[in-house]
Amino acid sequence: KNIREYDQEGTQDLYQLAARKFVYIGGLYDGKAKAQLPNESWIFIDGEGRQLSGEYEDTYQYSNGRAAVQLQNDNWVFIDEKGKQISVWYKNVWSYTEGRAKVQLPNGKFAFLDAEGVQLPNEYKNAEPYKEGKAAIHLLDGNWTFINAEGKQFHDEYKNVGSYNDGKAMVLLFNDSLTFIDTEGKQLPGEYKGAAPFKEGKAAVQLPNNNWVFIDTEGKQLSEEYLEVEPYSEGKARVMLPNYNFAFLNAEGKQLSGEYNIAISYSNGKAVVQLQNEKWTFINTEGKQCTNEYLEVKSYREGKAIVRLPNGNYIFINTEGKQVSEEYANANHFFEGKALVQFLDGVYAY
Repeated sequence: KNIREYDQEGTQDLYQLAARKFVYIGGLYDGKAKAQLPNESWIFIDGEGRQLSGEYEDTYQYSNGRAAVQLQNDNWVFIDEKGKQISVWYKNVWSYTEGRAKVQLPNGKFAFLDAEGVQLPNEYKNAEPYKEGKAAIHLLDGNWTFINAEGKQFHDEYKNVGSYNDGKAMVLLFNDSLTFIDTEGKQLPGEYKGAAPFKEGKAAVQLPNNNWVFIDTEGKQLSEEYLEVEPYSEGKARVMLPNYNFAFLNAEGKQLSGEYNIAISYSNGKAVVQLQNEKWTFINTEGKQCTNEYLEVKSYREGKAIVRLPNGNYIFINTEGKQVSEEYANANHFFEGKALVQFLDGVYAY
């Protein structure tokens, strides 16, 4: 799945127009979509289903006006928007991110190409794609560090590193402790037994006693200690309390909800929780129960959630918790405005 947003409306129109001609059609990006022919080759087509390129063994979606394609000899090259080859061949390639593309050279080492397809200086044992203006690279001596957009090393070396998130990167020191560095390579205070990348301005870190806490972007502890934690989602974090129940913290690291047998992180402004009576419900962003209690619930998608009634049947509820469907023997989530359901007489339909 490509992380970039594709043209959903244009893709739907393309499916309706050309789906019978191809085995597979991908999402429409920058006016182009990858498609598989009946002979198992891949091409690019426009929004009208017209072929724009030659046939290839495999392709990646267009990014930065270029697409990576695999030739018949299993090597990879880049083509431009007209389908013209604009690079030498590589053993493997990755799509462009932030104007740079990771490639594997014929010698098995890794390097980066700039927006013009020119290889940046230096080759590496391994590398990660650019993120927030920097790329993590595995040096030939076995250590890890970061390079900037020009390919220049500007950090110390570490035993291992993770990509930047929220302006901070997690690094493994040579004493096997984890810590974080900022965009200038300066280490934040504190070294930890375990850690997770920053998300929404906070990172979960494991203390020497095995408990977990959250720290802010300055490395300051902002929560109590917990047995387990999950990264923040929509300004809330799920934590396991010392009594093994679950609760949620707000953005300031304070507990905002009750305690639950089971809890699932927030999505679309609501969280799924199992109450002490083993019934399921939803809570809102203030930690308050906002729907009835059910035998089973599934998270919201496209503004509707599936819930199971005491009689074992399923219904859909809206974001206000109101029933908006009849009862079904089974039901699946909505996707692009449709949901597959099984009626009480056993018949399936959308």
